[in-house]
Amino acid sequence: MHAQWLAVRHDRWGPPRPPVPQTRRRMLRHNAIEAWDKMLKTGLPWCTPSMR
Repeated sequence: MHAQWLAVRHDRWGPPRPPVPQTRRRMLRHNAIEAWDKMLKTGLPWCTPSMR
């Protein structure tokens, strides 16, 4: 099986304005899952995804 890459994007958002992209990077899938779990454990604030 080949490595699976994901594009991870960080946005800055403040209502009522739309999200503003800050950074974008590629990560291996398993690293992205670990980073997501860590963000959830440290209190990641939830918001609705931007509509495109």
